[in-house]
Amino acid sequence: MTTPSPTPEPTQTGTPAPSAQLSQQAPAANGAQYTQADVDRLVGERLAKARTEAETAALRAREQAEEDRLKAAGEWRTIAEERAARLGELESIGSQYEADLAAYKEAVRKHNKAQMADWPQVLREAIPHGDEDDPLEVARAIESHRAVARQLAGAAPAGLRAVPGNRAGPRPAALVPSQNAVEEALARKRADPRYLS
Repeated sequence: MTTPSPTPEPTQTGTPAPSAQLSQQAPAANGAQYTQADVDRLVGERLAKARTEAETAALRAREQAEEDRLKAAGEWRTIAEERAARLGELESIGSQYEADLAAYKEAVRKHNKAQMADWPQVLREAIPHGDEDDPLEVARAIESHRAVARQLAGAAPAGLRAVPGNRAGPRPAALVPSQNAVEEALARKRADPRYLS
């Protein structure tokens, strides 16, 4: 049997399609005649083929959408991995900064203690300078109290501290020249021809 030419689908009104009417009325060009069953079978095959093509197209569209979604998820995964790597780098940099900060704080603490070493005990006790205190705040307090420390220390020579009740810059007994030393200095001056008048 030969394959007939495509026939239009039947209409919704229930009347047979023109091709169905032709097949019932006239014989085919090659001499074969189509029965209603043949027409129904051909129309069913065409409908099944169209339905299969539609399902295949819908399946392809779903697969493409899933592929696009996975591709986008893959890009996000790449971005997430890059950000996780950057976060790791920043955490290591942050830990290095924390270690440097601890070292700087310790250096400032030592400097603060050295600055207050020759201060009177009363003034050193007035400024908190323990390990738990912020060394920058202690340094600011030292700077603001430096003038007071100078006033308390007075103009005392190096190595001498002001003692309450003494005047500023007292002369120690060892620095007072003896009468013999004064006389010896005058004798040397008189013997030198440069000082003859």
